[in-house]
Amino acid sequence: MDVLTKYRVFGDTRCYMYSVEWQKRGLPHAHILIWLLNKLHSNEVNDIISAKIPDPVTDPHLHDIVTTQMVHGPCGALSPLSPCMADGKCTKRYPRPLVAETVTGNDGYPVYRRRSKEDNGRTIKVKVQNQEIEIGNEFIVPYCPLLSRIFETSANVESCHLAKSIKYLCKYVTKGSDMAVFGIASENANDEISNFQMGRYVGTNEALWRLLSFQIPKYPTVVTTNMRVQLQNDQSAAQFSKQLLAVGNGKVPVDATSGLITLTNDFCRFVDSQAVNENVFPNISENYQNYAWLSERAILAANNNDVHALNFTIQSKIAGDLVTYKSVDSITNPDDVVNYPTEFLNSLELPGFPPHNLQLKVGTVIMILRNLNPPRLCNGTRLSVKRLMPNLIEATIINGKYAGENVCIPRIPMIPTDLPFDFKRLQFPVRLALAITINKSQGQSLSVCGINLENHCFSHGQLYVACSRVGKPSALFVLTSDQKTKNVVYQRALQ
Repeated sequence: MDVLTKYRVFGDTRCYMYSVEWQKRGLPHAHILIWLLNKLHSNEVNDIISAKIPDPVTDPHLHDIVTTQMVHGPCGALSPLSPCMADGKCTKRYPRPLVAETVTGNDGYPVYRRRSKEDNGRTIKVKVQNQEIEIGNEFIVPYCPLLSRIFETSANVESCHLAKSIKYLCKYVTKGSDMAVFGIASENANDEISNFQMGRYVGTNEALWRLLSFQIPKYPTVVTTNMRVQLQNDQSAAQFSKQLLAVGNGKVPVDATSGLITLTNDFCRFVDSQAVNENVFPNISENYQNYAWLSERAILAANNNDVHALNFTIQSKIAGDLVTYKSVDSITNPDDVVNYPTEFLNSLELPGFPPHNLQLKVGTVIMILRNLNPPRLCNGTRLSVKRLMPNLIEATIINGKYAGENVCIPRIPMIPTDLPFDFKRLQFPVRLALAITINKSQGQSLSVCGINLENHCFSHGQLYVACSRVGKPSALFVLTSDQKTKNVVYQRALQ
């Protein structure tokens, strides 16, 4: 494909598609379909596609390739028993008509220039059933002289210009596998190994699907209704659903002066900074080893600073020793070492990046920040710490399909991509996750949820995402000033 596209053998390429077939009866071969930016005219076809026997004197190399690789048959009257014959005719339409110049055909393919012997056309002699027969250009398969010289193999090249033919070619290039039929020598001998090796047929499409397949749901994953509240069969849940949709659609009235909306008492329970921790994590000192209890509750906030403060406060209530892991930070470019000292690198707190000073306790909740072992350990997976070792953290997955499984998390090197310089941090790819940002909470269902709105939401749909983690108003605890907050909704995004 590099030869065809980069070196513009046929001209500038718009796009291409191809498939490779592996046949039991021969070597692999490819079917290639190329769309050109500029249409080929009849007078240009002869420059890149030929259907004649080359001159054995001026170009003996190409003559040898064409006469050994690009001759069809012969068939027809010269060989009626040829495999391509059906009902007395060649299924490949050979021999082709001899014409002096290339003209446009009625079937979507050109009638290529094939000169007769009387018109100075060359001939060759081939053996058919132990007889030597002279044939001309009528049995030459169209080829590209340049490609034939490069690859020295059979390469049939055709120019196609009718939509009907292009449709057929697209279907042919992506066609499935044929049925493979085999026979068993003896009814009593059942050699399963030999039968499998001789009889299995692995098509390209089937093999790709087997290797790269993923589960296709019956219904799309687009949520048009708050499915969490639909699970609740009471009046408050129904009212909660309507209020959530109003928040998500931006239908809640906005104060013209402050730009804030007012949350009602029947939508959530309003608490202060101390009460939000106590309502979401009551008796955490007794339940911190119950990963099922931890998995169904979290406190959400819009920015990372609020999340860090909440995590520090909640973790302090868990019994046990505080273990500190310090990262090893270094500049990847030796020329920048003087400009960025280690103390400066240690002070960097980046979103989606582990801190330099990571402090954990057994029983606390952490979140994976990198894809370590998909789909088991992915970015966003929450875990409960089970054991803290110098170079390894043992934890239990508390959410998702693999909840309850014990895993080990190592230190790994990480390089941020949103800085004007490159530095590497060797640290455990985790952060505390008793409290998490609203963006990280997407897709998680909780039984109890607290929302810290002291700093307002700042992007489209954040408030709806935060409030819709639970299915009833009694499980939603909100910390805000005067029951007012900002609801950012871009109506264009909903259209």
